[in-house]
Amino acid sequence: MNKKMDYRNKTVNKNQIILKRVFKIIIILLINLIAFTPVFVEKYVNYKRDEWETDRNFYGKEINLNEIKVVKNKTNTLTFSLKELKKRRTNGKTVYILKSKSNRHYPLTCRIEENVYNKYIADCDQFTMYQKVCNIIYQSANGQMNAEIESKDLHFTPKKFSKDELTDIKKSVCKETQDKVFINDENQDNLKYDPEYEDQESELKDFKGQKVCSGYTYSDKNLNINAYVYGKTFVKAGKYDSLYPDAEYYVKDTNTKTELKLKFLNYIVKTYHSDGYLITLCSFEIIFFIVVLILTM
Repeated sequence: MNKKMDYRNKTVNKNQIILKRVFKIIIILLINLIAFTPVFVEKYVNYKRDEWETDRNFYGKEINLNEIKVVKNKTNTLTFSLKELKKRRTNGKTVYILKSKSNRHYPLTCRIEENVYNKYIADCDQFTMYQKVCNIIYQSANGQMNAEIESKDLHFTPKKFSKDELTDIKKSVCKETQDKVFINDENQDNLKYDPEYEDQESELKDFKGQKVCSGYTYSDKNLNINAYVYGKTFVKAGKYDSLYPDAEYYVKDTNTKTELKLKFLNYIVKTYHSDGYLITLCSFEIIFFIVVLILTM
C-alpha cells in the first residue's frame, strides 16, 4: 500500500514539475512574442505600403512656363584680392585670369585685358566686380520651384539681366525641371553649390522607385549661367503616410485626432526604428535561449 502511495506521489510531483516547466516556457514565449511585435508590425506595414502610402511628390512636369515669375533681378557685388589674379602672356599680350567663387560657391573664371586692369585694378589691394543674378519662382497647390540664377560673366559696372535674357532663363529652368521629382528638405535654403550634390540627391528614391531630390544644380553654356534649383511639395499626407521612413521628406500630418489603431502602429514602428531596439532584442534572445535550455534540461 505504501509503495502505491509513494508511486502516486512521485507521479503527481513529476507532473507538477512538468506543468511548472510548461507554464514557464509559455510565459517566456509570450514575452518573446511581445518583444518581436515591432518586427511583425514593421513587416505588415511594409507589406501594405503600395496600398497605404500616397504619392506626395511635386513633379517638375507640372510646371507651366507661362506661370513662372521673376521675383528678383539684381546685381551681386563681389570683392576680390590681387592674390586671386594670375598674370599671363597670350599672343604677345598681357592678360589677367581671375579664379574665385561666387556667393553660392560656384566657380568663377574671368579674363581681364591689360587696359581694363590698368583702369580698374592697378595699385589696389582689392577690387570690386559685379555679377547679374535673379530668382524665378513657380508655385501651385501641389508645390513650389525656386531657382537662383548667377551669370558667369563679371563686370566692372553694375548690370542686370535684360527682359530677353530673363525669358530665356525661364525657358532653360522649365526645360531642366521637367524630369525632376521634388521632395522637402528643411535645410535646402542653406545649401551651397557642390559638384557632387546632384549625384547625391539622385540616389534618393521614393516608394515607387523614382529618383527624387529637394534641389539640384546645372549650368547652361548657351546662356552662360549657373543655376541652383530647389523645390518643395505642398501635397498633404495621407492617413498612413506617417508610418513610413520617408515621411520626413514630406508635409507632416497636423491632425491631432488620430485613431487608436494608427497611434499604436506609429508607436510600434518608431520602436522598431529606434537605435537601441535591435540590440536589446538580440540581447534578449540570447538570454531567452539560455533560460529555455536550463528549463528543458
